[in-house]
Amino acid sequence: MIGSMQKQKLVYILNRDIAARLTIGSPLEAHKSQTIVHHCTGVDVGFENPISACLEVDYSEANQDPTGEAFKETEKMLTYYKLDLVLNHVVRKSNMLSAVPGGNGGSSGALVCSEDYVTYKHIGSATLAVPIPRRENLLEIKDRGILIVSGVVHKMKSVEGDLYKVTIDSGDTANEIKIKYFDTLSVASSLCILKNGFLFVASEFGNHHFYLFEKLGDDDGAQKYPSKDFMMTDGERLGTRVYFKPRALENWLLVDELASMAPLTDAKYIIVSFSNATLVLSIGETVEELTNTGFLATSSTITVQQLGQDALLQIYLQGIPPARANKQVTEWRAPGSSFASEQCQEGVVAVAGNELKIFTIEKFGQVFNETAVSLDIHALSIRCQPCSQWASLVRILNPSTDETTFKLDLEHNEAVFSLAVLNFAVDAGELFLAVGTASDLTLAPKSLASGFIHIYKFVNDGLDLEFVHNTAVEDGRILAGIGRIVRIYDLGKRKLLRKCENGLSLL
Repeated sequence: MIGSMQKQKLVYILNRDIAARLTIGSPLEAHKSQTIVHHCTGVDVGFENPISACLEVDYSEANQDPTGEAFKETEKMLTYYKLDLVLNHVVRKSNMLSAVPGGNGGSSGALVCSEDYVTYKHIGSATLAVPIPRRENLLEIKDRGILIVSGVVHKMKSVEGDLYKVTIDSGDTANEIKIKYFDTLSVASSLCILKNGFLFVASEFGNHHFYLFEKLGDDDGAQKYPSKDFMMTDGERLGTRVYFKPRALENWLLVDELASMAPLTDAKYIIVSFSNATLVLSIGETVEELTNTGFLATSSTITVQQLGQDALLQIYLQGIPPARANKQVTEWRAPGSSFASEQCQEGVVAVAGNELKIFTIEKFGQVFNETAVSLDIHALSIRCQPCSQWASLVRILNPSTDETTFKLDLEHNEAVFSLAVLNFAVDAGELFLAVGTASDLTLAPKSLASGFIHIYKFVNDGLDLEFVHNTAVEDGRILAGIGRIVRIYDLGKRKLLRKCENGLSLL
């Protein structure tokens, strides 16, 4: 089920044909007028008829009541959609749903995340609720609620970045749910757990992170809170709060970090720089040119930066004029025609902490030192000969002594076409050299007998190479590009191990 914020909801039935190809049926309408939809999720019911759950608010009465009393009494509903059957449950201050595994793997249903509580609900089952543990803090704001903002399967993340583990004890129906503090990560807008034990955290404000499960959190000392301790006999929940002490990361290992490309969401200006002018545009209902901004419009702009709360800094070739909100401009002009100091014409002066640092740059007009190193192979002329042979070698040259510390001549009419220095995950502390070669290569018409990736290990402080193994490839393009295939290899004991590949179509 997918739905808009208001009224419209569509249900698509997914199947597979006899060739196991995915098919999508025509959408079924599940519209509900005068309804605001906060969240939708599919309910895992195994092979039973599909069920979807939605958090909804029916504002029909509030829309017709000018006094506002009906609006105050409006309640958020957990609505189940099963074909033509609609079942409603009342839930208060809820903001998110999480599907519970069903079929042979669980009791099915939905976890309703609301302020300070996680509640289990399902058709024909008792309502179970547990409080969301809060951080122990002497300066705690008592009336501030805790909300779950993202989750996947049995892991849920609060608005403060704390990650919780929720477990359900069940047979045919859920008997009890438990919650415990698991770890603290950055605040996330979405979580994704992979089958091979990784967690991707799509952060809301910063970089995204990729973690590996190191432990399941069963023996980390964090207390579990069962629903039986917080439910009264009439099914109502107790208003008890529970607490935990945050700690350093214990159950995860950070594997990778992806730089955030978050867009600006409240931009009011666009500064466009040309080779001899600067244009300032305002963003609103329309985009219009501004003239009285304090920016110098007759020069090219290098960069623009916000300065404090009420000023913008324009940097151009001859100076820096800060423009304040009241249009007052105080310009600093660079001495000379560049940002060089008068006392250091060939360098850059910078302030770092309590130190004044000077970076000097050599004059490009001077002649650089150069040293000629004789080669064993010289290309005196190029001719197309039917019986010509390729001559290639791999050489390590010490630039400080002009000494050749390693040399390997390739035989059997094998030519080197690419080199790459790299390391592998299985031996991250060592550097390797990958050499891509082709054997019996003919340029016109293009043909070759075979291609290889030779792996060498740097030894003796990088002055020598030690042969590890070579791997045959079926086309003449080696390393990352194998013909039309992009391939990833890892280091093996006898040859490179093919991990994954992807074919590329030519545009």
